[in-house]
Amino acid sequence: MREPIGIMGAGWVGLVTAACYADLGHEVIVRDVEAMRIADLEAGRVPIHEPGLGAVLDRNRDRLRFTTRAADVFHRAQLVFVCVGTPPTYSGDADLSAVWQVVDELPDSTKRLVLIMKSTVPSGTGERVRAWLDGRGLSNVAYVSNPEFLAEGTALADFTHPDRIVVGSFRNEEGDRVAKLHEELGAPIAIEVTDHRGATRSRVEPDERAERAVRSSERERVVLRPRLRLGPVGLAGPGRAVGRDDVAPAVEVRGIARLHRQPALLRPRRD
Repeated sequence: MREPIGIMGAGWVGLVTAACYADLGHEVIVRDVEAMRIADLEAGRVPIHEPGLGAVLDRNRDRLRFTTRAADVFHRAQLVFVCVGTPPTYSGDADLSAVWQVVDELPDSTKRLVLIMKSTVPSGTGERVRAWLDGRGLSNVAYVSNPEFLAEGTALADFTHPDRIVVGSFRNEEGDRVAKLHEELGAPIAIEVTDHRGATRSRVEPDERAERAVRSSERERVVLRPRLRLGPVGLAGPGRAVGRDDVAPAVEVRGIARLHRQPALLRPRRD
């Protein structure tokens, strides 16, 4: 029996993620604040365009549920992916209001939960969320970063045949739990753990495939702006145009992108 998965946000990233995990055999519950969007999905209408997505959602209808209630997600799943939009503000910073809404909606309970960040967020977001969780006494809620490297038009193939999986966490067991979701995809999994002192430890599994992926990535031409830089746990991932002073589109952890030497190609798309 595969572990149930929760998805917060039924936009482009959220629906692709939900469809692909359902296709892998997981029960998936998807929450969105827009009641009309949820009604469309329940009726079998796909509110976004992505080649093949409708067919994957349709063949997995028995594994998919849609709701407007955050409590439904936290009740049914321990692994909850945050896939909400973080559009740029007038100042160019990411609007994290939807992310913080999800965090605010976490239940006051002792149930073990893993909050998995796929939304595009600035460097350091993970540390701020972790501090907020600790301040509220939610030591039972883990925070893990798991960026998406999807492109519009090929998102399903990008998910099911990735060249690498990146996971950042504060504890080994939390990162390993998220990494386990991706084992059958056969891609190298880069895991970085940042402890309470800010020290990081990185590893890649399996080493042979990772080495080939790094060599392959070094042959690719990826153009990034010169001011991009890495930061601690928090992900500023692919998915929007990057300004001169933006942080790097790399995991919320410092070493993974250096380890892979393969930053994601920046392509504008919808959340």
